[in-house]
Amino acid sequence: MISGGELVNFSGSGDFFSALLLVFQMDTYTIDIPEGVFSSVSVKNDVSKQFVFKKINPPIKFKKRDFKFNSSLTMNIFRLRETRNNLILTNIRASFCNNLLSNRTQLSLEDFLIKNKRFPRAILYQIVSIANKAEFNTYQTILNVHGTSSSRNFININKLLKDSLGKKIYNFYVVNQDIRLFNNIGKVNHYLITDQRHIMNRYMLVLASSNSSYLNDLTCPEHNSIIATNLITLLGSNDYKVIEVSSSSTDSFYNSNLNEGLKHIVDSINEQTCVSDVFSDYRKDINAHDNGACKSLGVFRLSIIPKVILSYMRDLNYFKHTYYGMPVGVYGSV
Repeated sequence: MISGGELVNFSGSGDFFSALLLVFQMDTYTIDIPEGVFSSVSVKNDVSKQFVFKKINPPIKFKKRDFKFNSSLTMNIFRLRETRNNLILTNIRASFCNNLLSNRTQLSLEDFLIKNKRFPRAILYQIVSIANKAEFNTYQTILNVHGTSSSRNFININKLLKDSLGKKIYNFYVVNQDIRLFNNIGKVNHYLITDQRHIMNRYMLVLASSNSSYLNDLTCPEHNSIIATNLITLLGSNDYKVIEVSSSSTDSFYNSNLNEGLKHIVDSINEQTCVSDVFSDYRKDINAHDNGACKSLGVFRLSIIPKVILSYMRDLNYFKHTYYGMPVGVYGSV
């Protein structure tokens, strides 16, 4: 009896049996074996001691800094002296889009941005101060990333930050601002989680390379061998593989589950994501030759992946990046 997740690879004999527990969300999971469910000849098993597993996904923590450091960082951002992959503005935008900040903090920031458009340094200091107090978790930003509320928030925060900071600062630090593309991804995601709910209960829409590319890259010696070996076994089965959603895919999902309108939108998105110079929200070149752990993963297209596999791929540093808030399966931390 399990409280959540999926139990796979059950095997064993005699007194010893093993199984692999796959979980997706951060939570506490339990496994219990009731009395009498197994037997050997006429002897039945005793009730087991409860096994408890707690999954934790550490957030991105900005080291707490004092007034002097915040002021210095503000000036460096203002003068474009910070590295272009600075995460503060990107994470503030993602958190605003998905209501991850407290309601009070979000309303206060929105009001401050509106009232201080002529003072970009003051706005940057306010944002740096909020980032100094907050913890950002990129995993959270993908759960409810699309929909009417998120789309409206995306438009609002892009406009507010660009108007208050100026295009030069905003464009330097923040990538992926195409509202049409954001909305198209949202339309596909909304269709899948509503009309294909029976499938999407187990899967999540992502931007990924082919299943075979991950099978090859997971053989890289720098990976945790236990996790990598289990993932290779699972990805090698039809129940847990990455399924590409495209007209060129060998999987039947695209033709079997999408109407003509959705196919047109999916084709448009894939046309934009599988070319060169496509960047994650954290400015990593998605289709670059170094997008894998030790091998090139190739180009990226819309795909669906079992949620439990996504979780363990993240443990090996895949899918840490996002693309318009959608998980993207490049290798590397943010």
